[in-house]
Amino acid sequence: DKTPLFFKENIEKKLFESIEQQVYQSSFVAGFRKLDNPDIYPIDPRLANNSWEELWYRLAEAGNKLPEGNIRLLGHKLCKRLARPVSTLNWIRGYEDYAYPFSHKLTQLTSVPPDLIHCHSLHGGYFDLNYIPEISQEFPVMFTLHDAWLLSGHCAHSLDCEKWQTGCGGCPYLSIYPALLTDGTKKNWARKHNIHKHSKLYIATPSKWLMDKVEKSILMPSIIEKRVIPLGVDLDTFQPSIKQEARKKLGLTTDNYIALFVAHQAKKNIWKDFSTFRKAVELYGKEGKDKIIFYVLGEEGKKEHFGNAEIIYQPKTDDTMDVVKFFQSADIYIHSARAETFPLSILEALACGLPVIATDVGGIREQIFSLKTDFSSQLSSTWSEEVATGLLIKEKDATSMAEAIKLLISNNTLREKIAKNTREDALRRFDQNEYISTYVDWYKEILKRKLSD
Repeated sequence: DKTPLFFKENIEKKLFESIEQQVYQSSFVAGFRKLDNPDIYPIDPRLANNSWEELWYRLAEAGNKLPEGNIRLLGHKLCKRLARPVSTLNWIRGYEDYAYPFSHKLTQLTSVPPDLIHCHSLHGGYFDLNYIPEISQEFPVMFTLHDAWLLSGHCAHSLDCEKWQTGCGGCPYLSIYPALLTDGTKKNWARKHNIHKHSKLYIATPSKWLMDKVEKSILMPSIIEKRVIPLGVDLDTFQPSIKQEARKKLGLTTDNYIALFVAHQAKKNIWKDFSTFRKAVELYGKEGKDKIIFYVLGEEGKKEHFGNAEIIYQPKTDDTMDVVKFFQSADIYIHSARAETFPLSILEALACGLPVIATDVGGIREQIFSLKTDFSSQLSSTWSEEVATGLLIKEKDATSMAEAIKLLISNNTLREKIAKNTREDALRRFDQNEYISTYVDWYKEILKRKLSD
């Protein structure tokens, strides 16, 4: 009858639903989306706190009746800014906005008071971070970090900047999500530092890479206990299939090799490196002997041709089984990135028996056993084809990425051996059931200690 309380969606919703199935009473709290489930509660930051806000929010809604265009968009944004003048002033100064008082009703939202609160991504404009010290004194509070926002003056990932260790200020990446208008990163970092040192938290990360950053950060004084818990996938859903059958179901070509790249708005996604991917495709098109169609799932655009290579863009789909079919249709999976914590798409590819070619950034190294090759010799550790599950490529190295594509496509025996390894590795290391049970066991430990205190 213990009641963990959750934030966010996607991965966290899977955890929530699985715990419900294990007869634990759970409640799921999200910032915006209202889902058809009585145990899911929204903290809606758009609700007015006073009559002034209510007036401007009503005007913003009335403006939505105007014809679509820049005037409507600007009017809507202006009304929202006028509704919260203090927050708008802080926005101009570059300060992160935590003024969401409805989040202080968190523990009153559910039918049963929580025994434990499990938080995920709290950026996104819906939660007051200042509330964490208070609730962490009353309840065990766990954070699963999916990025490094809690460690920095604003950014979810700092790329090559190390100022998050010393106090931020003079930020080279103000446009990185969550973006700032002006540089208030030093102030934001100091506020987070003060919040953390008055909090008592249990911290989990999906990768050792992110935990290493946590241990060097302002978050450390708050930590009661920390664990690295790798993400998992549904291995019954994401599994290999007969490629030709999967391709026919999606209406894809059955004659050529297929490579897959999955990313929402891949061309504009700040964390992906689409330009390197596209350059690698262009290089392969000039030099590769076998024709490959590169499907980019999550993006729109016209087909692009480069000799023996073709890029076809596929809009984002919310149908999980369509996503699975794309993985099952492909011969290789490519993940070109600038920053990643522990991308689920790589795990999904591995589970579907796909060799993975990926950029060696963030926690990706913990997901893939990289094949020994001349062009990957810069890596600290590589593996024989008996163990390898893919190839890691140095960041922004389009030439090596093209070479990796050629190697896997031209050698069917090697590709099939690695494909077999990937599924076996997913079964061994990335089972969603194991991921869930690890968290449930940790909940039990924490609550048992709480009762004995």
